[in-house]
Amino acid sequence: MTAANHFLDANGRIGSADRTPREISVKGVVQLFTRLIAVVLLLVAPGIWIAPHMSSLPELFLMKLCGSFIFALLGIHLLFMARHL
Repeated sequence: MTAANHFLDANGRIGSADRTPREISVKGVVQLFTRLIAVVLLLVAPGIWIAPHMSSLPELFLMKLCGSFIFALLGIHLLFMARHL
């Protein structure tokens, strides 16, 4: 018996076991970084409200509301933008 470096995949196509690892591209790094920033922004949006030792002054309510809205909106936008980079 001899060893072969090719095989049939689930669709019946011939594949090779001698695959080289994917190269890291600039596009992939930018896409990963954009997704990371988006997830951080989406976690910060509710974090403004549950952070300990934050003052609950009525004057800060509108600022916290606007901040969480902007962070959430920007996070969602970056997540969808990263899909089309």
